Amino acid sequence: MDLLQLPTGYSTAHPPCPELCDSCGGSLVDNNGIVFVCGHSYHIGCYDKKCNHCVEFYKKGIHKNVKKFLTRIKKGENTLTKEDLDEALANYNNTILTYLDLWSNNLGIEGGIELAKSLYKNNSLTYLILNNNQIGSEGGKAFAKVLEENITLKSLALDCNQIGNEGGKELAKALYKNNTLTSLDLCDNELNNKDGKAFEKILGKNTTLISLYLDNNRINESIINRIVILLTKN
Repeated sequence: MDLLQLPTGYSTAHPPCPELCDSCGGSLVDNNGIVFVCGHSYHIGCYDKKCNHCVEFYKKGIHKNVKKFLTRIKKGENTLTKEDLDEALANYNNTILTYLDLWSNNLGIEGGIELAKSLYKNNSLTYLILNNNQIGSEGGKAFAKVLEENITLKSLALDCNQIGNEGGKELAKALYKNNTLTSLDLCDNELNNKDGKAFEKILGKNTTLISLYLDNNRINESIINRIVILLTKN
């Protein structure tokens, strides 16, 4: 059954039953009732100018959305709590989502690690933006491990995340095994020449990556230039 074609109140505790009155439960016979577009049915004498089940369905939905909106206002702009992240991941771990943008949501190290773990379960996401979330070195390492196994992600943006030297080295190593990622943004992550050389070395073997952003790191221009040349060959 196509869920998009179900009547409004089908997901309530009282699903429609066209043969029975949705108020008294009695049988609809001899044209003594009416079936509405929502799917619910009423005896003419039981109908009170509204479908009570659909009204309750909408009231609960509106109340839930308003409550979440007010909670969001109290927390302030661009601040994800663990509850927000859990809810996002529940929706994220489906087979439909292909693009996820969590730019500047203060995920932190723990949030970054949890999000990275969720990638093991997802087989549809192709674009992930996590710029400015302070996931740190441990978050960078977590994403490096994922990249060794993930076969769907094509673009990963980790700009401004304080990944540092250790996280950078692990991300470079991950590209030895990854053959689907085409774009990696590591601008402004406190990377140094060792990280730059690690990426230069891997690009001699990785033929998939075509964009690697390393601006605003402590990497010599000569290393950057060699990386650019290698990328143009992919």
